[in-house]
Amino acid sequence: MDWKTIKQKHLQSGILVDTNLLLVLLIGKINKRLIGGKRTEKYSQEHYYILVDFIKDFKRLITTPHILTEVSNLGGASLTGTDRADFLGLLRTPSLFDVKTTDELVLERHVPRRDVETDHIRQFGLTDAAIVKLCTTGLRRRPLLLSDDFDLFALVSRLKGHSINFNHILDEKLNF
Repeated sequence: MDWKTIKQKHLQSGILVDTNLLLVLLIGKINKRLIGGKRTEKYSQEHYYILVDFIKDFKRLITTPHILTEVSNLGGASLTGTDRADFLGLLRTPSLFDVKTTDELVLERHVPRRDVETDHIRQFGLTDAAIVKLCTTGLRRRPLLLSDDFDLFALVSRLKGHSINFNHILDEKLNF
């Protein structure tokens, strides 16, 4: 299945945006000129706009406390002054993903560490192991994973979850 078909299938069930991409979204929301700086070196403002355009149609935006903690730590350590304060303030707002949402549409799902596979924790760490669990088991309407991490994308796909590698979207959008 191509990424456009997978996206259409999940517009109602929702999207889970991985740590690096959520960091780009939040930094871009406070100051797009900061994209490409510390922790977002491989991204540009154009990537930010492609990312926002990709997620804007989803009815539910899903995250985990693990992801929010990583994003908070990475962004908090890489920004200073009012940019840092604004960034950290965004973590509490309903418009977390830079799209028109309400708190009811930004869902925070907790996956206890005891519920994730030990092998996945060893390979990916707790945050990504929780993402694998959330995107591949249990829920009737599992979220779509959007990630730039090829290994995480591949594992979720292999375990019958749906995932899209953001680099595939960039390749298509930037090469046409």
